[in-house]
Amino acid sequence: MLEPVARNKLSFRVLGLFQDGRGVVVGQAAAILLLSVERVVSMLRLLSEELSLDDLLPTLRINVVENTLRASSYLLSVQTSDSLLLDRVARLTRLVGAPLCVGSSPHFVAYRDERAPLGYDAQPLSEPGDLTLYTPSFVQSYRRVRELRLTQLIAQLQLLPLPGGLRAALSQPDLDGIGQKTASPSELYLTCGRGLSEPILRALWQHGTDAELLVPDSLPRPDVLEGEQRSHDPLIRMSSPSVELLLRLSSLPTVRLLRPEGVGILIELGFAHPLRLSSLQSLFPSGDLLLFYGGARGFVRAKTPSRIPLVRLISPTLTIDKQADGSATERPVPLHPFLLTTATTKPLPIAISLRLGQRPGGSTSRPPTATLIPWHRLATLLRLFGLLSGDALWSLRAVGLPSGLFVFGNDSVQHLVSGQLLDEPAPLLFVPRSHQLLPELPPEQLRSLLSQGEDQLIVFLPGDAQPLSVSRSHSQPLSLKLLSGLASKQGVALMPGSMQPVEATQLDYEPLSFFSTMPLWGLSRSKEDE
Repeated sequence: MLEPVARNKLSFRVLGLFQDGRGVVVGQAAAILLLSVERVVSMLRLLSEELSLDDLLPTLRINVVENTLRASSYLLSVQTSDSLLLDRVARLTRLVGAPLCVGSSPHFVAYRDERAPLGYDAQPLSEPGDLTLYTPSFVQSYRRVRELRLTQLIAQLQLLPLPGGLRAALSQPDLDGIGQKTASPSELYLTCGRGLSEPILRALWQHGTDAELLVPDSLPRPDVLEGEQRSHDPLIRMSSPSVELLLRLSSLPTVRLLRPEGVGILIELGFAHPLRLSSLQSLFPSGDLLLFYGGARGFVRAKTPSRIPLVRLISPTLTIDKQADGSATERPVPLHPFLLTTATTKPLPIAISLRLGQRPGGSTSRPPTATLIPWHRLATLLRLFGLLSGDALWSLRAVGLPSGLFVFGNDSVQHLVSGQLLDEPAPLLFVPRSHQLLPELPPEQLRSLLSQGEDQLIVFLPGDAQPLSVSRSHSQPLSLKLLSGLASKQGVALMPGSMQPVEATQLDYEPLSFFSTMPLWGLSRSKEDE
């Protein structure tokens, strides 16, 4: 009784059929015949995954129908004439083994398939009944028995347990052999018995968890069913709780953890609903909370709960151990701090001892800014001047100490390899690179503890009980004139105030050989030399 349709067909024998802009045969409505309620749930699940059911809910109907043999089936119908939408629905109906038909009541013709790319037309029956389906495999009339509301179907469904339960829901999946990592959820809800509410709130307060108490309204709503279950127990909403805390709370009796799925929909952690409830938001009134528990059918409604922050519920108390008759008793006392009108006397200063200790792991990554050259190596220093640039030579300063010549200024002292390098943990405060000052203090506190002036050098040397201090004004630029004057007094410690200007200094130098002027990489050969 079916026949394929060609393009640009002018008339149809089944009323209500027409071709859209793509040439596909469509009607005012679409109908899906499902043999059991399990297939209805599976079809709704696939539709909720593929589409947003909120757009289809205004015209979505589920009817229980009977054929002439009194066999019951379920007919899911929706008003639509969009062939692009019907193509997506047809792909889903093949997964559940159900036929998809288009048309208008009472006649529905099979939607297009491989044998009829544009669709079908049919010879209608003379007595169609309430509705008739025309498919390539059968032609059958049906009688409507009753309508099954989607809310009634949801009230009969039960949550499905997820593999691993609660612990698996709080952990990330194992990838490439890497162990599971716990991830703290951003928002969770908790229900418990009335006796556990106060201890759990105090535990959340002690762990620093942001939470609030939700108290449902006890009066029923006039627009809900009379037999619907309503929740009267308070709920606790938690923001970013730790996984360890959630595992401890879930081990308590009557405690259940719920996760939000959509607005106002809570599902127990470790379970999943057969339908994607987030695509059915228009079914549920705003302002209410619907609680779906594992092991129970349907949902429990918490009507417009009032939200109370945790800060307003906790009253801080102090527990005091009091000795009475040789036994210890505990008594909670409210915390009421006393307001002092005047400040007390300043506290006694705390004595801090600085010590020079070995640095673990060797020297630091910071470049040194000073070096101490022993007097017997001063002649080697004169031969290293060729490694210093003019800017580095002018920026370095030197002052004589009992143990050698102290050169400071910047990191150019690294080229003077004949001495001991020092770091500068504070301005003008120098410590050997292999040592550090303990305890580690900020530069301002170090200078304050040592009473260091703005123009004062302080040098810590290993083995010395006291650091050396010298005024920065005694230092001079590191120049040949200064070093020549110091070389004439080699081995003599120059203390502050002992430096005298040298009127005439004889410079000692060695003539350069021819090979010292050659570059390290050899002479370049040009064509003119050849």
